Formats: sequence, C-alpha cells, structure tokens
Amino acid sequence: MVVKNNNDLQSAHFLAQNGKKVLAVDADPQSNLTELMMSPIIADLDENEKTEVKQKLKDAVYSITKTR
Repeated sequence: MVVKNNNDLQSAHFLAQNGKKVLAVDADPQSNLTELMMSPIIADLDENEKTEVKQKLKDAVYSITKTR
C-alpha cells in the first residue's frame, strides 16, 4: 500500500496513542517520513546540525533502499 507521508504519520500517531506498538519504515530515498517524524527534535538544532542530521538520515535510507 502506498500512501502519503502525512497519512503515515497520522496513522502511526493514532495507533500509538491508542496503545498499539507502531513501526514506521521509511524506505524512500528522500527520507521525508523520517524527517517529518523527527521534526520536533530537528527544530531544536542549529542550522549546521540540521543539515548534518538530515544528510545522515538520507544516507541511511539510501543505503537501505540501494540494497533492495
């Protein structure tokens, strides 16, 4: 099933709030879902740290999708 990242995030949040264990897997090389889910954490970083964290996330997701 393919859905938009916002739907993924909302569904995961709803299920988690209702006591379900949730694993959201972001296999998109752009890592948009991961970035969206981490946005509260990323917001507290300075610009250099934000750039570094975003690149590391994209590299990690890319390396996973590349091996498929």
